Amino acid sequence: MKNHNRHRDFLELQRVTSEVADLIIAKKDEYYNRLSKKLNDPNTSTKTYWSILKTFYNGKKIPVIPPLFIEDTFISNFKSKANHFNKFFSFQCNPLINGSQIPSTILYLTNEKISTVEFDNDDIIKIIRALDINKAHGHDDISIRMIKICDEVLVKPLSLIFTNCLETCTFPDLWKKSNIIPIHKKNDKQNIKNYRPVSLLPIFGKIFERLIFNNIFKFLELHQLLSEKQSGFRPNDSCVYQLLSITHEIFSAFDTNPS
Repeated sequence: MKNHNRHRDFLELQRVTSEVADLIIAKKDEYYNRLSKKLNDPNTSTKTYWSILKTFYNGKKIPVIPPLFIEDTFISNFKSKANHFNKFFSFQCNPLINGSQIPSTILYLTNEKISTVEFDNDDIIKIIRALDINKAHGHDDISIRMIKICDEVLVKPLSLIFTNCLETCTFPDLWKKSNIIPIHKKNDKQNIKNYRPVSLLPIFGKIFERLIFNNIFKFLELHQLLSEKQSGFRPNDSCVYQLLSITHEIFSAFDTNPS
């Protein structure tokens, strides 16, 4: 009988706790919606306006995402802001419908082909130890700091996973998922058009991609398949060198032909 009463009390406690949690969430939404209406009200005094903004900022000098002004309405609810960002970013990724076609014949610049991706445990260790612990991680919540602490333990299982991925031509679905972070680029922070998305991917997937990149880049360099004018994404090179080169050519042209 006592056990039955305890079970009944436990279920009652769960019910009450759930109701209290739902009530708190509802009241918070009601509170922030009320503040949003005040922000959108032109009759709101300057003092009240900035006081409300400080409430939204939660004491931060620079908020991550301030209330967004969309269709003459301030959006302050976190979930609503996320949905608006998702809709806006998704729209930017729509494919352009045009008459472009992939060429039926491809002119090969070399008879050599890259058929395998080769790596060993030392290659994996080297990539892990070169990771920046200050960089963000993906949705799996496995931080770079933790990976670097456990680097020697992780090498063998990662090697088995990477090898299996290559043999089966499969890239794990979980490594394709990312956390999309809106990054403010310029001008008004309340205008959603002034944000750009940054994808935070799982670190293990990025390690695998780096192994593949190293193999492909080595192949391209070996067979001289990269143009000298290609500076982006090349080690010890950058677009700055291209700008310097163009500037040098312009000034040289002026010097040889002043007229």
